[in-house]
Amino acid sequence: MSAELGSTQGNAFLSFSAKIDTWLAWVEKPVQVVGMLAATFLIVYQTIFRYIIAKLGMTGDTAACEELALFCYIWCAYFALPWATRQRENIRITVLFDRFSERGKNILWAFSECAFLAFALFMVYLTGELVYSNIVFPKYTAGLDISYAIPYCVLPIGFIITSIRLLQNMIEQIYRAGMMNSFIGTVLFVAFTGTLFLDFELGTMTILLIALIVFMLVGVPIAISLGLSTIISIIASDSVPVGTVAQISFVALDNVPLLGVFFFITAGMLMGAGGLSRQLIHVAEAMVGHIHGGIALAAVVGCMFFAAISGSGPATVA
Repeated sequence: MSAELGSTQGNAFLSFSAKIDTWLAWVEKPVQVVGMLAATFLIVYQTIFRYIIAKLGMTGDTAACEELALFCYIWCAYFALPWATRQRENIRITVLFDRFSERGKNILWAFSECAFLAFALFMVYLTGELVYSNIVFPKYTAGLDISYAIPYCVLPIGFIITSIRLLQNMIEQIYRAGMMNSFIGTVLFVAFTGTLFLDFELGTMTILLIALIVFMLVGVPIAISLGLSTIISIIASDSVPVGTVAQISFVALDNVPLLGVFFFITAGMLMGAGGLSRQLIHVAEAMVGHIHGGIALAAVVGCMFFAAISGSGPATVA
């Protein structure tokens, strides 16, 4: 009777979880699509203005366009994080993880999800304080001349949605892997992090390295391993204000060269969906596919095409 009841509760939760996925998708996907289109339009406009319109003698300031494009990119990134978390597609090291049995993997999944959730919840608190401080003592952006509280809002919102996604994953993990395995993983995480706060007179760098290595080896996503180990080392050593982590989580992405990565990924997605990638490979096969070793040569020629249209001279030469 209890097993049947548990199965019924599990099915009910999975059904409710699917509804949450649908509701959150109406928030995550539109923000990413609108942000991507807006950033693309703004940078194209800035490029046209700089190399064509400005050459005709017209003057103007495009700093606001560049800044808004950066903010769109950052919002896209933080609204993509919950979706990647839900799909468990965050980049992680699985060399040690893959060597464990099925039960061991379930325990490590619980450890990893607990570490991720602890990081997300703490970031909700830190970024919330950051937004509040910018509302009370506003600082204004250079290009748009708006309070930083507006672009900073994506941080608590993104981490709140990520926390919801993590709770979904953890509860589903309990139903699928069993309460005991999930409990063991949770206890191991609490015991490990608690040990780092004991007065062992360890240096900040030592605590950072121990936490980072352990988190990465057990399969915690690399970005979360870096962030959580940094927070633990700062709190344990009391060396710098932990609030700086919240601002760094925004400033680290507020970088114009990173827009290139964003647009390269966007271009790759458009080329794949539109069929251009396939056509370029077919052209390469038609040119050199009949020669001995044609598959390798076609790959080289295809890479040459992709490098040439990327707009990067060194990439084309390479």
